[in-house]
Amino acid sequence: MKSILTLTLFFVVLSIQAQSTVIGFAPQFKQQRFYLWKETDFLSKKKTVISETVVDDRGIFRFETPKGPIVKYTVGTEDLNGYFFAENGGVYRLEFITASAQSQSYSLQEEIELTFLDLDSNDINFKMLGFEAWIDDELSKLHFERTGEGEMLRQITLLKLTIMKDASLDTSIYFKEYLKYAVANTIENLNYMGAPSDFELFNSYFFQRPIQYDAPHYTQYFENFYDQFISQMEVNDASAMFRAYAALNLYEQDSIIARHPCSGSTELRSLINLYMLKQAMNGNFIPKSVIKANLKLQSEASPYPQHRAMASNLLQKFSGIEIGDAFPFESLKHTPSANKPVYIHAYLPSNTRCIQEIGALRKLFGAYGSKVEFITVYVDKPLTNEAEKKALSQISWKKIALLADDPFWSSMAISTFPYYLLVDHEGNLLNAPALSPTPNGKYETIEKTFFDLIKP
Repeated sequence: MKSILTLTLFFVVLSIQAQSTVIGFAPQFKQQRFYLWKETDFLSKKKTVISETVVDDRGIFRFETPKGPIVKYTVGTEDLNGYFFAENGGVYRLEFITASAQSQSYSLQEEIELTFLDLDSNDINFKMLGFEAWIDDELSKLHFERTGEGEMLRQITLLKLTIMKDASLDTSIYFKEYLKYAVANTIENLNYMGAPSDFELFNSYFFQRPIQYDAPHYTQYFENFYDQFISQMEVNDASAMFRAYAALNLYEQDSIIARHPCSGSTELRSLINLYMLKQAMNGNFIPKSVIKANLKLQSEASPYPQHRAMASNLLQKFSGIEIGDAFPFESLKHTPSANKPVYIHAYLPSNTRCIQEIGALRKLFGAYGSKVEFITVYVDKPLTNEAEKKALSQISWKKIALLADDPFWSSMAISTFPYYLLVDHEGNLLNAPALSPTPNGKYETIEKTFFDLIKP
């Protein structure tokens, strides 16, 4: 009996730890390198390459995912990629086809929709996609029917009950949790009479519940619920928080956050603190040097290993360079011209908008190239067509090629293209981002700034 039990447990463990197989069809990407990424943590959004391959001459690529629980993976090229969830023993047949071989957006990593072929109805992707289509339809009906407040509350309550019933009938714990937070991310965001208060939502979704670091449905709601948390504090507490950041006092920071009724456990408060620092990176209400020092402190002194890693990853993405600081030309291995402003152009060769702006840049260089130094920093990657080759060859000023994972991009917080930086004649960062050579929504271009900088 003992041998049979041991053998049974052995097979159960094997089934729990089965690999998943991904077979994809990407006819537009023959002989191009494809990657399988996993997000390291949801705050920094840093991705780790799990595996890589080359799409064959038939347009086929294949990956084996590591053994383990359900995980969200990203698959594709540096420019174009999509995501899916892999569960134990799953076999995923994917179509990876984009409307254009070039990205139509301005992002280095443009997300596309993957098409699943022969997806099992019990698979987590099938269930989630089915729910999303259903809830979108139901919420559209609510929006367009323009019912009274009482009727709207009744319909929302009915929706929640329907979802709770579906969750109770499903055997997947992951899907049950997904449905719970799907309600939070959709229905609970609606503004209606009788909607739960923030404290009620906190009790439902965070109080005495484990933090689900690797579950996108949880982390999405965490980011929504605690968005701009500093503004949710009492005025005196917010002021005290700024002082605690300046003093690098982790204990005091935690004590202040704990005064908020929706702050929860010590671990949750620590995560909220990290999220506040992350959001401050893109704001101007905390000095960059203070943010950097606190992230370094968290990376070394946080009692939670996951938070130490998050802080370290955020620190890698954060240059700490403020407007007025000396620009790190050494990271580009470049010595700028003396007493000239420098206009830095971040360029992705496969990006349609980047290609379209080359003409305007050339005109700008023709008018101001003798007074302003131009530098194009571009992502070093194979050029896939004549348009990409021609556009890059038309850049007649200084060009610097950097790999997609070069620290420069993250240190300057450059994730979209084209992107511009302006450095003054003394070598100090003046604008980040700077205006482009083509008009923005206010019909502004960089030309007026150039004129003001170089006028006697």
